[in-house]
Amino acid sequence: MRGIGLFILFNFLMASSFGEELKPLSRTINEKAFLIGLNSSLFNTTGVYNDSGSSYKLNQSELFQKYDYGLLLKYGFSRDLELFGDINLRSIMAKTSSAENTVLGLESFSLGTKYQMRPIGSLTFAWEAYYRKTFYSKSQTSTLTLGDPGQEVAVHFIGSYRAFDRQFFSFLLGYKRPANELSSEIPYLIESVWTRNKWSLFVGLEGNISMNQDLYSLNPGTKPVIEVASNSPSELFNSINKKVMNTYGKIRKNFGRWNLEAGYKKVLSGLSTDIGWQAEMSLSWQTDGISETKRKKERFKEYEVDALITKVSPRGGFVKIDKGHQDYIEKGMKMDIYYSDFKGKNVLVGKGIIYETKANWSVLKIIKKYVDRPIKKGFIVRGRL
Repeated sequence: MRGIGLFILFNFLMASSFGEELKPLSRTINEKAFLIGLNSSLFNTTGVYNDSGSSYKLNQSELFQKYDYGLLLKYGFSRDLELFGDINLRSIMAKTSSAENTVLGLESFSLGTKYQMRPIGSLTFAWEAYYRKTFYSKSQTSTLTLGDPGQEVAVHFIGSYRAFDRQFFSFLLGYKRPANELSSEIPYLIESVWTRNKWSLFVGLEGNISMNQDLYSLNPGTKPVIEVASNSPSELFNSINKKVMNTYGKIRKNFGRWNLEAGYKKVLSGLSTDIGWQAEMSLSWQTDGISETKRKKERFKEYEVDALITKVSPRGGFVKIDKGHQDYIEKGMKMDIYYSDFKGKNVLVGKGIIYETKANWSVLKIIKKYVDRPIKKGFIVRGRL
């Protein structure tokens, strides 16, 4: 509860400090865009939460550190669909009073997809799913394991809300079936992001809630081991009904197509897992693809005729424009209606169909509105011949 309170307080304090356009967690990358990312992290164990929820600190003769190095690939398959995959290399150093061991190897790979739903005002939603498989198996007990062997699948529902032009709030809620026949989990995340002058700041809470389905819940001592117990002081792997809550902060600097990011994560509470902290660093490069700005520019290039609204009917269902059949405007032609805001941006307001046409003027019937704004004299009408 203390972590949640600090998160809310920090949001209030920072709400006026940052401000810049940012794509939220629920958005996919641009259509036909590629992203290549390199990331690394170090998790350092300082203590352990056991199966009953009690905690203790590692003594001076004990050590557990997990290093991850990943390669991430993303592709914008369409305007609303993103494909991604990654591969992870892992190194673990463990030390107890009786042993000291190190293991290094390819840990896992994953394939996944994200589908972005149609925005609802300032809200955007997405579905995400992935499949992960380790490069090692559970066939025999190892001296020191790289992690939980096997296959993992997860489905996430993601939502984002633009609170201000400069800030997003995002959440994630899902279902995960972990590897190593562990209990199913409900992963969650809440996050707030601010940007300013190509700098972005992220703060949030993340974790998972166990569904308490572990087969060895009543008899933890009978659970098969995956590594020699005396070789590691950690409870990070082969857990029983694992629960964890982490708080994190990240800062990102944008260099055009490049992004450099650094972060820090700390365990707040848990069950059958490790107490500790994690430091992260990542570097990514991304092509532009077909952005919304580019799509709008292409749409404007397709227009062959422009006109101005000179009169609006009392009920707003019809408008009169200053172009007619001498400008090749014909009855039944569909046209888009725009207005220019105070920043000079053209905003699509609605759509209409030519109801009547004369030599130098026409009547347009409004058939659809995209924004809650009255159509007025002076708005621009654009169409294709």
